[in-house]
Amino acid sequence: MEKVRIGIIGVGNMGSAHAACISRGDVPGLELAALCDIAEPRRQVCRERFPETAVFERYEDLLEQPDLDAVLIAVPHPLHTTVALAALEKGKHVLLEKPVDVSVSRAKLLNEAAEKSG
Repeated sequence: MEKVRIGIIGVGNMGSAHAACISRGDVPGLELAALCDIAEPRRQVCRERFPETAVFERYEDLLEQPDLDAVLIAVPHPLHTTVALAALEKGKHVLLEKPVDVSVSRAKLLNEAAEKSG
């Protein structure tokens, strides 16, 4: 089976838990390829815990990585749609923490974009 290279955007409580699971190999076929957080202390922890993994401050920079297949978005709920739309526009597969968004209309917008992206 080919590895799916994934980046995690938002490395707080949930994002760091996902990173640990993936890096331990708990999800066969999934490889932790990149991490992103706006907070420097969290980025420093990522560098220490996952030294082989690229670390970014801006999700836009993470999304530019051509060898990244997917992203797992674990940012605050009001930012879910914004970050997910950017990821879909870059051709990435998107896994999103719940809720999809805090607004039904934004959630519908994201669903439409996901459908359109293929």
